[in-house]
Amino acid sequence: MIKRILIIIILGTLLGLAAFLIQVKRGKINLQNAPAETVPEEQTVIPTPTEEEVLQGKISLNVTSISPGDKIILDSVRLILPGFVVLYKDDGGNTDSIIGISGLLQSGDNIRVEIKLNKKLVNGEKVYLGLHSDDGNAAFDGPRKDIPIMTRGAIPVRKEFIVGF
Repeated sequence: MIKRILIIIILGTLLGLAAFLIQVKRGKINLQNAPAETVPEEQTVIPTPTEEEVLQGKISLNVTSISPGDKIILDSVRLILPGFVVLYKDDGGNTDSIIGISGLLQSGDNIRVEIKLNKKLVNGEKVYLGLHSDDGNAAFDGPRKDIPIMTRGAIPVRKEFIVGF
């Protein structure tokens, strides 16, 4: 039994080798080395742009300062698509507590954007301004529906501010 298996393996190998050599002779298989592609010695390496370089001029949030009180006024906001600016309170490291939302901002430049707050801000308090896209209904439905605008690293675009400074 083992002799038959050994003979079958040897015959199969010889038949495979014969078929390979026939294909080489017919020119269907080329055994010569393919010419190596030349690579220019000097290549210009372009560094990967930073997030700021990608977003520069397309999305911006300009605020001189945030003063104590029940409203804030942003100098300007530039968006690619309609969206909102959301003010978050820093709650001991948790930055998901929303205390103010702008009205719907159109794509392009939005000047002197006012946000009415549901809590008065006090000097020294830490807050964050975040940008959110609109889901199409022109109303802010929370961060799960009107999702935060993200960086390439999937980090929400937010700026930290200390009230009164």
